[in-house]
Amino acid sequence: ASEKGDKALGLARQLYARLLAWGWLEEEEYGLRVTVDMAMGPLLVIQRLASLNKDLSQRFGGLIVQIRLNLEAVEKLRPEITDRKQREAALAVREARNQADQFTKSLRAILADLKRVRRTVMESKTVATRLEAFFEEFVEQLLLKDFESILTVNHPYRFRDAIVDLARRISYTPQTMQVLAEEYTTSSMAADIEDGRMAATDDLLAIESIFDQIGEMFDRIEAFRRQLEARVRNTIKYAERGGQGLVGRAGDLVRRLDALLRDGRHHKATIEWSIEPLRSPWSEHHQATARQPRRPVEARELAEPPSDPLYELRKKLRLEYIARIAPRPEDVRRFLEGQVPPFATREARFMEIDTVDDFLAFDCARRYALTGEIPAQVAAGF
Repeated sequence: ASEKGDKALGLARQLYARLLAWGWLEEEEYGLRVTVDMAMGPLLVIQRLASLNKDLSQRFGGLIVQIRLNLEAVEKLRPEITDRKQREAALAVREARNQADQFTKSLRAILADLKRVRRTVMESKTVATRLEAFFEEFVEQLLLKDFESILTVNHPYRFRDAIVDLARRISYTPQTMQVLAEEYTTSSMAADIEDGRMAATDDLLAIESIFDQIGEMFDRIEAFRRQLEARVRNTIKYAERGGQGLVGRAGDLVRRLDALLRDGRHHKATIEWSIEPLRSPWSEHHQATARQPRRPVEARELAEPPSDPLYELRKKLRLEYIARIAPRPEDVRRFLEGQVPPFATREARFMEIDTVDDFLAFDCARRYALTGEIPAQVAAGF
């Protein structure tokens, strides 16, 4: 009960009335009780503004790992699977696409922060304020948060090849695409099966294109970071040399000469000097060519992206490794046919393992026996 309290209550009533009039707040009456709540739109806006005010860092920890795990779960889907929990993994494709978009936004946010830091550093009037802006905004706010997340957990090259290969294999597997189309239709994400297949193909293509081009964005961030650090390094370098080089000594000489002229001494003094002929260190035949009129744009076919033989070889070896490390049911059945006599049994300790492929097939058969999930190709004879 004071003048300041009455003034604060008056301002609060005005603000409350404005929020009600503008639709930010909604009142509901239950008898004598009035409940106030926010609509969904204003609530999301306030939540976003509060998160920006709390932490400007755009961190999305573990997105790269989560995208890879989602695509690996989708790759295992087949039409014969009837378990709803397993089939609902098909919806992870859309979530993986959204997560890839979020990761691209995080890279763009880092690039925007770098531009903001550069602008703040270059607008500083003194060397001290420039260095203070560099260490506070770049090192503390950006380098220790965003770069730690991007360069460790979410490094663009960490699972890029695996994610691109997974997206391509899923899109080239008709059985998996059939399950995706059915689940998209069931969850009302598509009108029919064909529309669901097109939507799933679009999501997979978007994931593949994002991770194919994500290296360019990372190169831009690295180049921008090097430029920013070079600017600060040059600032420190020339700040240390400012009073010791030719400029400092020349400034002292000019001030001494001005003092002599003000005293009226040596007003007609001359300095012995020799004028050297100007010689250009460049050859006259190596001058830049004159600018030519701009040529009109010609319509041509787009060139295919450059092919890296090492990248293609690495993908080929990775596919061969994946195909070998996970034996197919046919390979396990062929191994057992060579080890177990017809219409008889044989203990595992008496089986002969000669090659790595034999060991992988044996280990796969052991896992079949432990889990009880034996494929039909193997269960028909063993």
